[in-house]
Amino acid sequence: MRRIVLVGSVATAILTVVACASTGDDPPAPSPDAESPAPTPDASEREVVVGSDAGPEARAPLCSADGWCETLLPDGDLFLRDVWPFPDRAFAIADSATVGIRVLEWTREDSTWRYIDDNSQNEALAESASKIWAPNVDEVYYSAGPAMIYHGTRPVPPATAWTWRSERLPDNSPEGAPGMTADQKRMALGVWGTGKGDVYAWYSNTIFHRKIGDAGAVSWVPEYIVDDPDTAAQRLLIVGAAGTRADDVWFSGVRYEDNYACNVVVRKTSGSYQRIADGVQQDALWLPCTARADVPLLLGGSESQWPQQFQSPDGHRFLIGGDVQQIAPEGDGGYAVSRTSLSSRVWRTFWTDPDDRLWAGANLTDDGWGVVVRADIGADAGEYQYSRTARNGAPAAGTIAQIRGTSATNIWLVGDRHAIHKTTP
Repeated sequence: MRRIVLVGSVATAILTVVACASTGDDPPAPSPDAESPAPTPDASEREVVVGSDAGPEARAPLCSADGWCETLLPDGDLFLRDVWPFPDRAFAIADSATVGIRVLEWTREDSTWRYIDDNSQNEALAESASKIWAPNVDEVYYSAGPAMIYHGTRPVPPATAWTWRSERLPDNSPEGAPGMTADQKRMALGVWGTGKGDVYAWYSNTIFHRKIGDAGAVSWVPEYIVDDPDTAAQRLLIVGAAGTRADDVWFSGVRYEDNYACNVVVRKTSGSYQRIADGVQQDALWLPCTARADVPLLLGGSESQWPQQFQSPDGHRFLIGGDVQQIAPEGDGGYAVSRTSLSSRVWRTFWTDPDDRLWAGANLTDDGWGVVVRADIGADAGEYQYSRTARNGAPAAGTIAQIRGTSATNIWLVGDRHAIHKTTP
């Protein structure tokens, strides 16, 4: 297990907080009653004027000693759930008690976020903001609970409005399946792809692939369903996707009962799906999972070991969260697995940059004091160090939800009431 090395003058305070930390789920999305059925919006196109919401008054951004700089949000109570960056732009999905679920775009030229959605998700009484993904800077997909996928395209001048359409994913959960918490619902719905023409979504226990019919009709085709619970109280969920090539895509999931989980990984190659990691929960649910017959890998899992993130930095190595576990296919058809311990159950999100540095975000207290660590993960991997996010003497505001980037000089950290951008090495 690696030792965390503290840098800066706040070492003693951080150690005190870590000693008292608890896992603490994200607060549920402040949206209409989750028990109320959400009406299905039709798939007709919707338009919204670009930049129709005025941003806050411009001023110089505050930056931390390690180069994390604030960016300007259009409302003060936004909880940014996910971000998808490009070199000079970024997209994000957020929710709040005052404006509901919103989708935003940031541009480097003024370092300001602006709404680009058409509000149809709020008209449909969507329950929660989930994931966002973009194949390029001119179109974006996002998911909103309970089961909606939205697709937006940028206007071509002289038009000034984004065009949006949406589809609802069917629920293939077994009858009588256990319920989910708000955080679990958010994880079990998402959208991602390897490119413009290769887009996937997941909902509950099903992986969907986007298809375009002869007449241009969009459909989400269910391609793989995880439907073999060992008990009536157990549930299986797909919670993430990763890869860089259309002929080799991976999905992460969980098999869980009473918050005790076994990691699941599914791989699609040459159009065929194979479950390459799974486990069997023992009768005493706090005990580690054991191997499952005919499945190559056991990635462990126990109390609260949900895979918070799933990522592939290069299409050859796949990293799954909790303790960061790296999976690499080998030439003989097998898999090599290595584990990097983060020494705490509260690390929720991670990203690896092209220089093989691991960046991880954590929430050290229930009220959301967030910190970031970094470390090399290659052959000469070193010790973890804190990356200071405090600006003007104050820690990062609110809970951390996501960390993503495109390079070592373009990293985003988003969460409750903040979107912090790092552009220095």
